[in-house]
Order: sequence, then C-alpha cells, then structure tokens
Amino acid sequence: MRRLKGLWQGRRDYWYFQITFPDGRRVQRSSGAKIYAEARTIFLEAREAALRGDVLEKAKMPTVKEYRSLYLDALKSNGRKLSTQRSAAYSLGNVIRRFGNTPLNALIRDDLNTYKQERLDAGMSPYSINRELRALKGLLNHARKGKLIGELPAGLELLRTDALPEPEPYTFEEQAALISKPLDPRARAYYLLAFAAGLRYQEIAWLRWDDLEAAKDDPDGTILVHVRPKQDGAETWSPKNRQRRVALLDRETWAILEEYQIGLDVKSPWVIPGRHGERFRNPTKFLRQAAQEAGVYRKGKLVHAARHSFGTTMAQIAPLRDVQAMMGHSSPLVTERYLHADVRAQREALRKAGFGKAAQDALRGRDGAQIISLQRR
Repeated sequence: MRRLKGLWQGRRDYWYFQITFPDGRRVQRSSGAKIYAEARTIFLEAREAALRGDVLEKAKMPTVKEYRSLYLDALKSNGRKLSTQRSAAYSLGNVIRRFGNTPLNALIRDDLNTYKQERLDAGMSPYSINRELRALKGLLNHARKGKLIGELPAGLELLRTDALPEPEPYTFEEQAALISKPLDPRARAYYLLAFAAGLRYQEIAWLRWDDLEAAKDDPDGTILVHVRPKQDGAETWSPKNRQRRVALLDRETWAILEEYQIGLDVKSPWVIPGRHGERFRNPTKFLRQAAQEAGVYRKGKLVHAARHSFGTTMAQIAPLRDVQAMMGHSSPLVTERYLHADVRAQREALRKAGFGKAAQDALRGRDGAQIISLQRR
C-alpha cells in the first residue's frame, strides 16, 4: 500500500496528518492510531470533509500538549542539535503542566503573566523562566508558520535579567582538594583537565584518548589536545562556534592522566567513560558530589569555574593574545574578562611610577621651600 502524502509517523509511533482547507489554512493533527491502515482511513475522511468545507468550524485546534510532539519532530527533521532538542523537550514539559490542555489559539496575556509570577514565587530564576518562554515561543512560531494561528499572543515578553556574574575562580587550595579528595577518579580527571588545559564542560565530555598526542617539535613533552567534531552513534557534537582548536597539556599533567587511564576499571576510547565503557553522558551529578566531598561546593561553581581559574592564572603570566588562543575565545573582548584587578599590583605600580614625587618636585624649589600652592586663592 503506497503511503499517502501528508501522512507521517511521529513520536511514540503515532500517525499524524495535515489537511488543507479551501481558504489555504492548514491543520496538523494526530490520528490517535499507531497502525497505518487506521490512520489512513481517518486521514481520508478528514481530507474529504475539508474539501466539502464542513470542517472549517468543526476542526479541533490542537492543544499545547498535542502540538509539542509535532514541534519536537520538526526540530529533529530540521537537523537541530540533540542538546537543542532535549532542552526544548524539557522546557516544554514544564510549560505543559500549566498550559497542556489549552488550545494554541487560546493563550492570552493574563494567563502568561500569571504563569511568570507563579514561577517567580516558586523560586525560579528569571533565566530559567525565560528558557521556558523561548521554548513556548518557538512552538507557537512553528504553529504560526503552519497557519494554525495568526499572530503570537501578547505576554510572551521575556523577563528582564541582570548580567550573569562571572564565576569566582577556585583558590589553589580548592584546586588541590578537587583533584585529590573525590573518591571517583573520573571526577578528579574532569577537574584536572579544566584546571590544567582550560577545557569546557562538553569538550571534556566528548574527549577521546586519540585526541591527545605529543607535540613533535617540543622537547619538553607538551601534549596537544585536539578539540574537534565527533559522533557517538546517532549523536553528533561540534565545538563551540563550530571552531576546531588545539589546547595544551604539560608533561606532568599527562603523566597523571596516564596513571588514571591504567587504573580505570573498563577499557574505553573515551577519557571520561561510563560504567560499561560508553561515553559518560551526564556527569553533572557526580561532579557536584565530588565538589561536596572536597568541601568546596558552592552552587553554580563546578567545571566552568575551574576553566575560569585556568584563564585567570594564565592572564597574569601570558599575553592576552596567547590566552585567547588557549581558551578558545573567538574575540579578545571575552578574554579580557579574565583580567581581574590586583590591588597589590596596582599599589606597586603606582609607587614605581612616582607621580606624587614628581609633582612635589615641580611644586617646590630646589631648596625644598614651597613656591607654588594648589590651594584656591
């Protein structure tokens, strides 16, 4: 049996269809069937009714919950990154708890404003609420392009937020605790790579052993860390801004990693492996537990703060351009955030400059008698 155009199988094996009304309006609906023959019959009946024009008033507007599956299928078919799909699915899951049974054309400003206030009262940050609003806005934009709804409802404006504070770098004592006290050696290796090479969270998660190679032109034994796109089954990953780069590891850090590799219980191509040698997909929980074991845990201060510690240290001893390359920044303006003010260095520089002494010499004669006064006459 040849598959009809406008009928496709979506999430959880349900069949969906799209019908076009005489006025050009298109409606996508779920047939509610998992068997193609049943879905085909429902689709043909709906299409015939649409051609007669008697479905214009009877056609049911899909709810937010019903349209969520179609929207997530569209993200997948359009080649969006898996992380984008998961983020949209998670955010829309929270939205559905409030608006799941609401038709797409029934969302109004008052309901959306009430939803924002309820989330704020529940202790959610404006950043998390805005993430859910963006997911809902993307779903409604998709419905608008499919001519299911007209304009987007009012009230989708994002909450005003302040700039995110930079993570406070770890002290040397905290760094030593994080790479020595946690029980899980993978957590120690994770923090070590962030401290010693400035790698990002996902760059470490997708790091393979064959990405590490010795620099041929360096007698000190520096190790090159290649950050490049990879694929794990159906899942693909690209570096930030899709830019390949090469990070550096010193010989001592590489020696620690070699001992770590020998002591692993499983043989795996991944530097941070899972229980059975697969790539560790979500290490956030065990990284938090490791920070708690080390006694340095603070909310929001995990791997990125370790990377920030690397950037802060390098910014004090290396030129800004070199730090930019080591951190993988696309602009030196981003790297400048790691140039933290050092009050002691400022005082020493001010003392060496001797501006005050030069001014005193200019205001006094050679014999030390004051000949010019700065007081108002």
